Amino acid sequence: DFSPICYKICQRSHIQYLASKYSMNINFKFPKTDVLCYEESDKCKIVKSICLATAELIDLPENLTVEFVNMAKNQYADSSLDNTNTNLIRMSLSLTINDLMIPLVHELIHVNQMHEGKLMITEDGIFIWNMQTYELIIADLPYEEYLMLPWEADVRHRQPKLLQEILKSYK
Repeated sequence: DFSPICYKICQRSHIQYLASKYSMNINFKFPKTDVLCYEESDKCKIVKSICLATAELIDLPENLTVEFVNMAKNQYADSSLDNTNTNLIRMSLSLTINDLMIPLVHELIHVNQMHEGKLMITEDGIFIWNMQTYELIIADLPYEEYLMLPWEADVRHRQPKLLQEILKSYK
C-alpha cells in the first residue's frame, strides 16, 4: 500500500527539491479536454514527483508527456516514442493515486530503454532490442510469452531496486 507515501508526496515540497536538482519538462493530458494538467491535480503531483525521483536514478529524456486514457481492464500503462520523437507514457484513467507508482516506474524504465537506444519501435511495429529485431504482434502474444521478451525481462530485473530507491527518497 503506497497511500502513506502518496500522502507525503502531495503534502510536502519534495517536487521543488527535486526540480532544483534535475530539470524535466512533464506535460499532462486527460481525455476529452486535451488540456494540460497543472499542479492542482494530485495525480499530476504524484506522477511528476515519481518521474523526477526516477530521473535522479536512471537517465530519462528532458521532455515527457503523460496522458491519462481509458484502457482495457487489465492494462495499466504503456509507453512509446511517437513519430515526432515525443516520449509518451499513457496511463489508465482508472488508476487511483495509490496505484500509480508501479506501472509508472515500469514505463519509465521503458522510456529509459528507448532514450538510451536499447529499445526501438519502428513505425511498422517492429521492435529492436540491443540491435536484434523482433517482428511480432504484441497483442497476439500470450501474456507469459510477452513477459519473456528481453525488454520486459530487463524491466523485471531493474524495477524492484528502482522502486526501493524511490521510496527511500520519501522517508
